[in-house]
This record gives sequence, C-alpha cells and structure tokens, in this order.
Amino acid sequence: MNTIFKPNEVDIKNITLKNKINISNNFTNYPIKYKNNNLIIQTPIVYLPFGINKYDNKSYIDISFINIKNDNIMREFKELIVNINNCIKKKVSKKIKFVSSFKSTEYYPDRLRLSFYEDILVFNEAKSLITLEYVKSKIYSKLLIIPQFLWTNNEVAGIVWNILQMKIYSKP
Repeated sequence: MNTIFKPNEVDIKNITLKNKINISNNFTNYPIKYKNNNLIIQTPIVYLPFGINKYDNKSYIDISFINIKNDNIMREFKELIVNINNCIKKKVSKKIKFVSSFKSTEYYPDRLRLSFYEDILVFNEAKSLITLEYVKSKIYSKLLIIPQFLWTNNEVAGIVWNILQMKIYSKP
C-alpha cells in the first residue's frame, strides 16, 4: 500500500531500485521503491517561479527552495531530495555521469525539476478541483511528488520526479 510521507518521515535506507525496464536500445529505467511501494512525498508549500515549461514534447515544473534559511520544513525537504539523489547516485556505475535533479543559476535559488502531466489533479485551498489554467508562474503550491525511476542511457543517468497532485494557494 502506498503511503504519503512528509520529508522528515522518510528513511533513506529503505529506498531501492527494482529490476531494469528497457525502454529502447538506448534507454533503461529502474523503478525507485520505498519498502517495495512508491515513495510519495508531500512537499511543504513551495514557490513555482516559472509555471509549466515545455521541452521536447515534455512538460515540467521547477519548484524553488526560496526562504530555505528561515524555514526548517523547507530545509528538511531539500535535505531529503539531496539524500535521495545521493542514495540513487551511489547505485549508478562510476562510468556514468549522474545528472542532478537540482537546477541552479546565479539569479534564482536552487530548484527541483519535476515532470508534469496534464492528467494530474489540481485543487484550490478549499479542496475543490480546478483546471490547469491556474498552474502558472509565481504561485504557491503544495505537491505530492514521487521519484518515479532512475533513467540511464549508459553514458548519463538521472532521476525522473513526477507530480501526482497539486494544491494551489492564494498569494500570502
């Protein structure tokens, strides 16, 4: 049974990679599990600086780790993501370059890149279902996310993080 975890409830030692799934001649996926179930993480309220972005027919959202110096819950969340990245990276061959899930520039705080699919459920603060048009830049949201799998093409590897559900908050 899948359980939703807050960042401080996850024990990294329970994260495993399952048997590989060949996607093509070049790409292989390894499902990421937590005690043989999906690792579903509830984020704290996060800032979405850019809204939905598209690249190569894929959509993604970056969530910002803004206010991390003052927010212990946000700090715990980032530490968990870093620890998951490091845990999975250790399971990858040293010959393969590991691409971090974090994006950073000198102009923006660190961000976590999440895959975005149009079939996710999006709610407002009153827990009413709303449309994707509310998912835009410069909003605050709480998400259910999952490290779905480790992908590799024998030269490069990384984690695909998916959004399962969103709750959008009005501006504070």
